[in-house]
Amino acid sequence: MNTPKTAIIGAGKIAYTVAAALFKKGAAPSLVISKNIYSAESLAYTFSVSSYSDDIKSLTEDFTNIIIATPDNEIIKVARSVSKLRLPFNGQLYLHLSGAFGLEQLDPLRKAGGTYRISSYYAELPKQNPPEYKRDACRDRAQFPRRS
Repeated sequence: MNTPKTAIIGAGKIAYTVAAALFKKGAAPSLVISKNIYSAESLAYTFSVSSYSDDIKSLTEDFTNIIIATPDNEIIKVARSVSKLRLPFNGQLYLHLSGAFGLEQLDPLRKAGGTYRISSYYAELPKQNPPEYKRDACRDRAQFPRRS
């Protein structure tokens, strides 16, 4: 059986916290996608994520877990963008990390055939504020391949 691959969409504080928790459990994400390529690169570098991108089309059928770690007002926009991709939506799990919005934010994915849950990761994450990571930590940019 193949190991599930995880992609994180977003590269802010909650994305760093989730990536840190996954990394600590030995299940680091395989892809980070962010509108800001430098933010994606920094998160990838910090947690040895194998690739990063600023293009939602980098998300492929290889990913079984897709974590949307964007600001609340971006979740539905991301869900709409992902729903337009040619993915096997019934075989992928979609999570968003908003404490303010419900499942309706993922309706575009449900309509495309996706399975989704609101994350309960908050119970697993550290209770203190997310750590502050240096966003310019990437010194060796050639170390991690950029997905296009």
